[in-house]
Amino acid sequence: MQGTNVRITAEKDSHYDNLELYVDGELTENPTAKIIEGDVEVKAVCTPHIYNIKFDLGGMGDPEPDQNVEYLHKVEAPRNQFVTGYIIDGWYREDTHENR
Repeated sequence: MQGTNVRITAEKDSHYDNLELYVDGELTENPTAKIIEGDVEVKAVCTPHIYNIKFDLGGMGDPEPDQNVEYLHKVEAPRNQFVTGYIIDGWYREDTHENR
């Protein structure tokens, strides 16, 4: 039986780190070329990126501790904040207060 030369490439998106490519259970270079004869198991393993979340009250109130959150996991809501003269109505993703 004559095999077919195949190039195998795994690509990750920006939400993942440390991409590893396994062919038939063996860690291999990425990309790799392999002569295929029959079935082959190909597996790409990535580590989800960890994001550092900061809650900024602009110097008012008690600071919230940063949270390190893995991609696709939820951020824990901070405890209710009380700042004299203000009502804290929610948190935004950026300084421009566009996306909650």
